[in-house]
Amino acid sequence: MKIKFMFLIVLALLLSATYLFSDNIGSKRVDANGVTREIRENGRELITINFVGGAPPFFNEAYPITTEYEYLGVTFEGPNEGSGGAVLEENGSFGVSGFSFPNILAFNNGAALITGGIAEGPEVIIFENPVPYVVIKAGHADAGQITMDALDEYGNILGSDQINGNSSLISMSVTFDNICAVMLSYTGSFCVFDNLSYEMEFANYGDVDDNGTVQAFDASLVLQYAVGLDPLPEIDPRPWEDWRIIVSDVDGNEDVQAFDASLILQYVVGLITVFPVEESGNYVAPIANVNILIEENELIFEADSNLFAFTINTDNSVIIFGEPITNMMYEKNGNHIAMCSSEPQSGIFLRIPFALQDIASIGNLDEIVTLNMVVNTEEIIETINTTISNKSNIEDYNNNFSVYPNPFNPITSLKFSVPFNNTFTDVSIFNIKGELVKIIVKENLNIGKYVYQWTGKDIQGKNVGSGIYFYKAQIGKRIYSGKIVLMK
Repeated sequence: MKIKFMFLIVLALLLSATYLFSDNIGSKRVDANGVTREIRENGRELITINFVGGAPPFFNEAYPITTEYEYLGVTFEGPNEGSGGAVLEENGSFGVSGFSFPNILAFNNGAALITGGIAEGPEVIIFENPVPYVVIKAGHADAGQITMDALDEYGNILGSDQINGNSSLISMSVTFDNICAVMLSYTGSFCVFDNLSYEMEFANYGDVDDNGTVQAFDASLVLQYAVGLDPLPEIDPRPWEDWRIIVSDVDGNEDVQAFDASLILQYVVGLITVFPVEESGNYVAPIANVNILIEENELIFEADSNLFAFTINTDNSVIIFGEPITNMMYEKNGNHIAMCSSEPQSGIFLRIPFALQDIASIGNLDEIVTLNMVVNTEEIIETINTTISNKSNIEDYNNNFSVYPNPFNPITSLKFSVPFNNTFTDVSIFNIKGELVKIIVKENLNIGKYVYQWTGKDIQGKNVGSGIYFYKAQIGKRIYSGKIVLMK
């Protein structure tokens, strides 16, 4: 039985920044470094650095602040290498108030840092991309006159704000087009700063777990969310907060889909350098042509080209999907499966064994099945008519190959059985780019049960890095595949 249909992926329009963020204005979060981040009406992000986190109470135990907040597009530079302001725990020795407990950015012209440099100004705060304004709180009874100069890309002063030092911190601000840096200076011996605020373009698209880096793990989180799982139950139970939805929706279509996971993978491996949501204009999703075959209790999906992401779900109460057989990264939640790849797929990209659920006594049954699918970004509903047999088929199919432990470190075992003598068997490991990592076995085997081990090494015998890998096993005419997670 063969059913063929063609999907044409329809244009997916990126919305303007204002419209995209209109339902999320005021969405605020505090990241892992204690930085407050809030989406503004203009679609930009308000960053407030409070210098929280573990900090020593004394200068001789501290390093000068430099690149700690580089992931937010800002770095700090003192007057000399190894010199400059240091983040300290305010334990009462500075005699200031009005700061965000417990830390401050402190200066003392007579104090040495752990680097041997001096904790003195002036301090230059450099922005990776120009900002429209900068606000910071400053003060100290012995600070004298405190100045914040706004600088352009050539170091020219655009304008300044000045205050007299006081034991209670006071806000300073500069507002100009294209501020590339600000310079903080003071005429006294001591000075304290806190609550640095500025606006930047909404950043960290794709960084779903908010660890400062876009990784394959972020794509996995998106896939889990797309199939209805709760991938971050302790820190952000489903449904996710608005900001996490926004950073996950990297194609800008206001939905978290497997295609977003594909784009994240493409970003990770360097195939793209920016996400579609960050670019102006309308984004056109690739066109994908897909065929469906139904053979021997198995759904077979075939693409001609340009397939990066695929999601399938059925609410049918009789059908039960087995574990998908694919080389793509995937997540499964019951009868809901989402998958993606950094490279376009062609040919047979997915097999799903299926059978009856809780009707083992019936030998065969004609069943009408409604498949809800998303091909790249286009939602498709297709009804098919098929004949399915009992549940034991799917159990036999899936239980012939196992990997344990999984996740693993440093060794995992791949167990399977061979049903006939002289059966060609190929078991190999691939990375998320589809590149061959290790051949476990590739030869004709006789009937019996086999156990092979993978020690986390590649073909050259070198240790591979932590992450998600995939096994693909061909045992005669049967093909098995799945994920292996190496955790170091």
